Amino acid sequence: MAVDTSGPTSASHDPRKPTCVLCEGQRLRRVLMDYRGNGIEQCADCGVAFMNPQYSDAHLAEFYAGYINLHPGGEPCTSFRAQPAVREAGKRRALELLLSVSPGKRILMVGCGDGLELRLAKSVGFQPEGYDVDAATTA
Repeated sequence: MAVDTSGPTSASHDPRKPTCVLCEGQRLRRVLMDYRGNGIEQCADCGVAFMNPQYSDAHLAEFYAGYINLHPGGEPCTSFRAQPAVREAGKRRALELLLSVSPGKRILMVGCGDGLELRLAKSVGFQPEGYDVDAATTA
């Protein structure tokens, strides 16, 4: 029985990538899928795992426009997801799920913001590295 690896097909996602985002290998396999239908695929050639299909730039811009403001003096975010305990629990749950299929692996977090995910990734067994373009948040 063939597994559907197409994932979401709406304006919120780019088209599914047929090759690895790192090495352009074509031997991808689905290793996880979340409740929204977002899949994590792993390249059999280089081992990198990535969300496929990925969120579109338009979707990310809309999402982050109302996301948690971590800047001192900025508009406070009152959403349920902004509560520190809720943020931590959700990120820890996601990292533990990833760890279940990639134990003891390195992880690169692009958009690591205030470092919460980096700290949690280390605490559950990853070797994390992070990158973020927002110097005020990472400070």
